[in-house]
Amino acid sequence: MRKWFVCILALIVILSGFPSLIDVPTALADSNGQYSETKSASSEATASSDEIVPGEVLVKYKSARVSSKGISAQSVTPVIQKISFSASTSLADKIRELKADPNVELVEPVYRVYASKLVPAQSVVKAVYNNQSDKIYMRNWGKTVTQLTYAAEFTDPQKLGQVTVAILDSGVDTSHPDLAASMVTGYDFVDKDANPNDQYGHGTGVAGIIAAQAHNADGYTGVAPGVKIMPIRVLNHEGKGTTADLIAGIKFAIDKRVNVINMSLGLSEKSLILQNIIRQAVEANILVVAAAGNDSNNWIGNEPGQLDGVPQADQIRYAEAMPSYPATFDEVVSVGAIAQLQDMSLTIADFSNTYKVDIAAPGVNIYTTILSHSHSYLSGTSAAAPFVTAMAALVIANDPTIKVSHLRALLENSASPLDPLELSYSNVDRNNNHTLTNIDFYGHGIVNGLTPFTQTRLELTLDYSLASTHNTVTATLNEKDAFGQPTSGRHTYKLYDHRVVENTPYRYAWEPDDTGLNGTVIESVYGSGTVTVQLPASMNDSFGYRFYLDDADSEEQAVESNWVYWYKRPAAPQPDKSAGSYSGSVTVQLSSSTPNSSLYYSLYNSTSDGIAVYPYTAPLILDKNSVLFTYALSQWHLQ
Repeated sequence: MRKWFVCILALIVILSGFPSLIDVPTALADSNGQYSETKSASSEATASSDEIVPGEVLVKYKSARVSSKGISAQSVTPVIQKISFSASTSLADKIRELKADPNVELVEPVYRVYASKLVPAQSVVKAVYNNQSDKIYMRNWGKTVTQLTYAAEFTDPQKLGQVTVAILDSGVDTSHPDLAASMVTGYDFVDKDANPNDQYGHGTGVAGIIAAQAHNADGYTGVAPGVKIMPIRVLNHEGKGTTADLIAGIKFAIDKRVNVINMSLGLSEKSLILQNIIRQAVEANILVVAAAGNDSNNWIGNEPGQLDGVPQADQIRYAEAMPSYPATFDEVVSVGAIAQLQDMSLTIADFSNTYKVDIAAPGVNIYTTILSHSHSYLSGTSAAAPFVTAMAALVIANDPTIKVSHLRALLENSASPLDPLELSYSNVDRNNNHTLTNIDFYGHGIVNGLTPFTQTRLELTLDYSLASTHNTVTATLNEKDAFGQPTSGRHTYKLYDHRVVENTPYRYAWEPDDTGLNGTVIESVYGSGTVTVQLPASMNDSFGYRFYLDDADSEEQAVESNWVYWYKRPAAPQPDKSAGSYSGSVTVQLSSSTPNSSLYYSLYNSTSDGIAVYPYTAPLILDKNSVLFTYALSQWHLQ
């Protein structure tokens, strides 16, 4: 059974005093001048103390406020502060104390953030295509196999110069001859100054893949030469940082109105405050791209693609169940890495994370800029993410008014599929046989630099405001060319919908359509069209649908539209007691107005952390200061 989640928080205060409502959050080169990335540090840690900065928490207030007397606080954003205290103080106690403030919305630890480390990669040259006698191809293979060499040709350099990409990383070597002309003013949140110069090398490599402009015959040209780079340093000279600096860096990028944010970095813990600021970026029409991470082991033994130094001893195939954050967040475009094998075919890179991958890009032996005004090869999802970021910049240059939801859909739905691949893993289970497939490795496919400039794109908006009164839904189509202009003539497309399932590890999971709308024809006349469709007389009490437009009869004259979701979740559970102060124990009963919904609950108090969720089968008896979290679930069978 797959379940729909909706929840309401109800505060029950027992005895005296008011407890706090706590949100529990769930560069070196080898002798050949090559770089590669190891796994992200401590990616499998679960709230590990190693991943928490001692003596610091982040507090998000409901409204801006100044520091309280006696508390050492540093402003991260107008409503977010980093509070410092003695490392010997209990983190849980400090969180409880801060949450007593009614102006506090969220409190969480300050987590550690990492760039994937750069280490010698002698085995890379043995496992994947590497022909140093053909240096021109080696330095450009990533752009070649993705057809991104064409993308720059479709873009006016002057228009590209009006697009800004923020690179949140270890800074950038702003004096590198291939990068200097691309720089705009950024900031260093590590040293708190306006000089975000790279002391580690990671950010310089990322910047080169995106925007390098060869200054002479020995230089290197990136995917989007001429795009502006805003270096925002959030990682120190060891490639380490914190969520406090990362959040501040994202807020800086939002305030500077950049077009795309690239984060080739990760952390193992879920930060709700980080997700909140990323949502703000998306709402500001900024595309957010992040590396999926390098925690998997996709190839074993002597299989093609094996990158370990001793392949014979490597016999366990394991996959990271989810990429690192922020790539895991739905608001972020998560990028996995591909490698080119000796036979020139493409496949998943040995290290590339799985499951929540939205799109893939080249990530092994990627030639780019490095420190000391030089060049070398970089491997890792950190090298793959910049390809997608640069492609987004090229699209924006041609259509500065494109909305981020349409931009993301264009990048993902124009991606090229790769040959079917199934691998069996020891630690994850997708299909009851531990097998993962292309959707886990590549998401929509490998980034394509040609299709978005040679096919029209479809943009869908959905109006279901009359669904409850007139039982109708209106779909509006806009058909545009690569420059955002309405197309000419008449074209026919079809409206499709699927019933989708929330909160499931099955990405893009859906049930059969039960609205009868699939295949509804909508006609584009000089770039626009509208169709109003009748809904069934009775709808499920709880549902979710994904709508999109695509070619009629697989004509492939346009790129599939963005996905529009319509959710009606089960009614939130209602406790029969209101929040307040009670004397002695109290009995709480839960109910929901949605038929056939199941009720669940969790508690936060002195003996329960609020994380474990239990089925509600009988009235609850509370006898201590508690916060009650309640959930209603509507169950469907996923076919």
